[in-house]
Amino acid sequence: MQESRMGGIEHNSFAIAKRAKDQGIEICFLCPNRGLLTQLLRETGIQYVVLSRPPFLSTSIRIGSRSVLNPIAIAYDSIIVFVAAFQISIWMKRHRPPLVVTKGLLANVYGSIAARMAGIPALWDVQEIVRSARARGALWRFLNALAKFLPTHLSVSSEAARDQFDAVLHRKISVIPNGISLKRFHPRVDRNRFRTELGVDDDTCLVGHVGRFTYWKGQMEFVNAASEVHERYPRVRFVLVGSPVFENDAYERSVKQYVKEQGLGSCIFFRDYRMDLEYVLASLDIYVHSSIEPEGCSLTLLYAMAMEKAVVVTAVQGNDEVVTDGVNGVLVAPKSHTAITEAVLTLVNDPLKRQALGKRARELVKEKFDLERSASNTLALYQQFLKDESANL
Repeated sequence: MQESRMGGIEHNSFAIAKRAKDQGIEICFLCPNRGLLTQLLRETGIQYVVLSRPPFLSTSIRIGSRSVLNPIAIAYDSIIVFVAAFQISIWMKRHRPPLVVTKGLLANVYGSIAARMAGIPALWDVQEIVRSARARGALWRFLNALAKFLPTHLSVSSEAARDQFDAVLHRKISVIPNGISLKRFHPRVDRNRFRTELGVDDDTCLVGHVGRFTYWKGQMEFVNAASEVHERYPRVRFVLVGSPVFENDAYERSVKQYVKEQGLGSCIFFRDYRMDLEYVLASLDIYVHSSIEPEGCSLTLLYAMAMEKAVVVTAVQGNDEVVTDGVNGVLVAPKSHTAITEAVLTLVNDPLKRQALGKRARELVKEKFDLERSASNTLALYQQFLKDESANL
């Protein structure tokens, strides 16, 4: 079960599917629409089926600085969940796959409901973290309730992702960190290709942020920090790369409007979603990961670290499992553009520290987040799961 847009989940799924294909393991993706993912699957010879459904709506809206639940969207999405589950269950009953793996919070729900309807075991692959405080805890309780009876097993990308579930569920949860390609994301990638596009010369310090445009990724905090750094060092330049989620561009428009109002258009660049992130990250001197909510195991953070970039990272759950402050990056308080400013200023003034942090960052990725290891462990889990299911029949 998979969305067709290429976010972190899609890239991770595609990498695992390629490894499975090399091992002769047959995987078929069920996608709600055609897009970059289905294009890559077709080019690689990996099976996929497009089972169209109406789009989901974002279940929260921004009112000032707060995010509140949208009851109309929740009611609408609840209907779409069961419509999608019913449609998918028909395909599952016809083709009888031995295992259904679901990815993404909504896909976990409707995909495992469909699997239950078809009498097929389901495995949740959980990359996200649902804060217990969100919606006064209702969403967290709902997730835990479903996890107790819908999936037979769960795979999570970090200890933080595991710990969002009740302790009684931990016995059926496997922790498998995400992995990335160390060949693709390598410090030898051309540094100037993306800089030329931006019109930034090789001597200019470039600070970047990569992520889908949504408030919890902290783009506004990045912009406020950029403004303060620019006051001290006018030659420093900044770039934000990413597009909105759920086609809701209100947050993106508000950030861009703020940049315009503050007269920062000449030093802060915006670029939409990119498939050539290795060139984007190669161009940077400092990478900022400013999430204000917990992260499962951010791929973009791992990409930047693999490129030997000095990273400034907010100390939310998940991020603090990857970055050790002062060793392979700089951890700062979340929701604090002042903390980001201070960290960036320190690194702007200390190229040797940037270099040392970057080298240790890549060493960590090689040790713990290599794609081959992650894919092998994931496929081993699938095979062991199938073996155990067969033994229980």
